[in-house]
Amino acid sequence: MAKRICPFCKEKVKENATICKHCRSELPALPPKKWYQTWKGLLLVLFLLGIIVQAFKEQPTSPPSQSSSAPPSSIINEKKMAKKNDVDIDERKALQDSFFGDFRNAKIQKKSGKIILKMWRPWVLYVQEKLPSPAQEAFLDGSQRLVVEYDEIWIAEDDEYLTKSQRRKWKDQLDIVKLYWKEGKVQASTVEKFYLGNPLTKEKLLPPAHKLTGFYDRSYILKKLQEN
Repeated sequence: MAKRICPFCKEKVKENATICKHCRSELPALPPKKWYQTWKGLLLVLFLLGIIVQAFKEQPTSPPSQSSSAPPSSIINEKKMAKKNDVDIDERKALQDSFFGDFRNAKIQKKSGKIILKMWRPWVLYVQEKLPSPAQEAFLDGSQRLVVEYDEIWIAEDDEYLTKSQRRKWKDQLDIVKLYWKEGKVQASTVEKFYLGNPLTKEKLLPPAHKLTGFYDRSYILKKLQEN
């Protein structure tokens, strides 16, 4: 399901939503889709592709040459599997720009330490009390506490869905994403969202601040990289 960003609370919502499920604000209407973005347009494209594929199938084919140097299918499959497993070897390259954020221009901190990651309690209570079960499972999947040792941290702002004017408006209030590393291997990924107040009680925070609302451990990160 396609997503967009609520301009009021900066949370992700369904593309066709009219009310933000997080802050309950009325969302502005989206511009009409172009013909090729509709299901009818997609069916037309698929139909034309089918005609083209059928035309190629009907062309006579010649038997393969005995002197062909093409490698056996088993070797091709082995190369594909090796390429897929490269993410386990070069984690730093794979995580430059991935599901976990765009770190191509990240701030890098070279320091060692240990941190206990714990989700912000008001956020956990808000999810448990206000959001439906599917959202609870998505936001609170896995442990809410993680101990991480590190010797390097990548820090970046998450503004994937915002325009330039929106980025200027939300300066210093964008989501902060981090990657924790130990001896060249990723240990954890975190998401910190900026809050003006308690999402459950609406009580203002003094001062407003970024709060940890999600994290992923090493096993989940590597699994996600393998899938992509």
